[in-house]
Amino acid sequence: MTLINVFNRLRLLIRWMVEMRYTRFADLDRDAMERFLVTVAERTGRKGKPLAPTTNDQYARLPLTLYQQRNKLPDAPCEHLYGGEGVSPRTGFQAAHNPLPHTPDAIAVPLISAALRLIRQPAEDVIALRDRVQRTYQDGLDQSWQHHTARRAACAAARTFEFATLDNEESPWHAPAVSTKRVRFLVERIYDACFVIIAYFVGARVSEIISLEVGCIERRASADGSETFAYLGGRIYKTAPDPDGDPHRWVAPAPVVRAVEVLELLSEPLRRRAGRPELWLGMPGHGIVESRAVEVPSVAHGISLRTRAARPLPVSSAAGIAPACTPCKPTTAMSAAS
Repeated sequence: MTLINVFNRLRLLIRWMVEMRYTRFADLDRDAMERFLVTVAERTGRKGKPLAPTTNDQYARLPLTLYQQRNKLPDAPCEHLYGGEGVSPRTGFQAAHNPLPHTPDAIAVPLISAALRLIRQPAEDVIALRDRVQRTYQDGLDQSWQHHTARRAACAAARTFEFATLDNEESPWHAPAVSTKRVRFLVERIYDACFVIIAYFVGARVSEIISLEVGCIERRASADGSETFAYLGGRIYKTAPDPDGDPHRWVAPAPVVRAVEVLELLSEPLRRRAGRPELWLGMPGHGIVESRAVEVPSVAHGISLRTRAARPLPVSSAAGIAPACTPCKPTTAMSAAS
């Protein structure tokens, strides 16, 4: 039905263009749009009544959509048809404000607490474990070992790794990893924790989070030079006129700065292999010693990965954190190693 509605609106636009002797969408400009909106406003519905504001708004947005997709179309408007302003003031349409329900405290508090815990010493442990396992595997291959022999050595290296005992706890925060798949699981949970921190403390969208690159933390001095503030530098894609998005900075509190530091360490081997700057690169397969090409996940892939992040974060009840803190189905998502 949506496709049919778009076609009907496009048909009206084309008929109007023919009547006004426009031969290409590229000929449309702001003056043309003002005249087109007057024509739309003069139309009536089946019962002879003026069109609803929402209908007028849909007609007005169609040419703007053509402009926003101009890099993908052989013929499209060459300029923003409303001077960079919104459509609603011209059509009188105001969208209903139906905010999504907030995450209940019973879920948000354990989730964020667990994430804060994981990006500290546990993240250091997991990165060290990952590096040990991958180094052992590569050393075996360098000695001309068979693939399965090098993998067994990597698994043995994982089993002998000792996780740290955190403050106010009596035992290591995690039991020995018994396989490279378990190491991969822990790496993914650290990615999860970093995403939770960025999403909750900054509020960026999924497209903005998975496009973050190494070095995205910027530090700027205050006007009088007495303080230094950290910012998260990225790009906003929603409503941006260019597919590369608009540059944007968010204030980055200390947990976000730490999460980015962890992401840079986590992604360093993949960035080196792929020659890419993104922090959210993926490794195919299920283990941690894969040699296949690095993946650059899309937004849709990030959503599919992180909506399945109902897996509990590996936390300890000894730390006063619920061990099974299953998050709500997120509206933003991250794209990490899958």
